[in-house]
Amino acid sequence: MTFTIVLVLGTTGTLLLIASAVLHKRPDGRREDGRYPGADPVTLRADVLAALDRGADVRAVRLYRERTGAGLLEAHAEVARIRRESGNNYP
Repeated sequence: MTFTIVLVLGTTGTLLLIASAVLHKRPDGRREDGRYPGADPVTLRADVLAALDRGADVRAVRLYRERTGAGLLEAHAEVARIRRESGNNYP
């Protein structure tokens, strides 16, 4: 009886560890911290500025979030900073 309980608990624990490892993998290539390994700041800035040139503010924020893994508020603040530093008057 004790052996059966130990076996069931051990199997359950092992399955939970395996499930946890599988669920924490990111299929989109991002690292554990959510950031892409090759997110180049210069390219990101250029792409954000290009989106702002087109008047696509939401797209610029989304692009920043996708490339860096940043949250909404952080991405919004960074896009605003990039806009200010560029010196251009975007629509």
